[in-house]
Amino acid sequence: MRLWRNWLTNLHAFKVISKASLQFLSEEADFWGNIQAPLGGVTWQNGIAKEHYHHGEAGNYECIVKRFNNGKDVLIIIVQANQKRRNMFDISDEIKSILKYD
Repeated sequence: MRLWRNWLTNLHAFKVISKASLQFLSEEADFWGNIQAPLGGVTWQNGIAKEHYHHGEAGNYECIVKRFNNGKDVLIIIVQANQKRRNMFDISDEIKSILKYD
């Protein structure tokens, strides 16, 4: 889990790639009918990445990584499961709600 936290922290501090590159790679692209962004979904507000998520699955495994930035604190939620139920977004949103992060 620390690897994910370090990756996201350094990515959003523009130590991995520039801000312009992060913005470009967070834009959706059409890959032969599969519309997605290379770095997952990013919601930008006034040049700040307010929410960044990346979801993936392979076989019966599923994972979501979400990073939130409210301007004061950063919250990173990582959920991994060995049973694909397609509810990673719901689980991560519930964790955020429980933590009362706005």
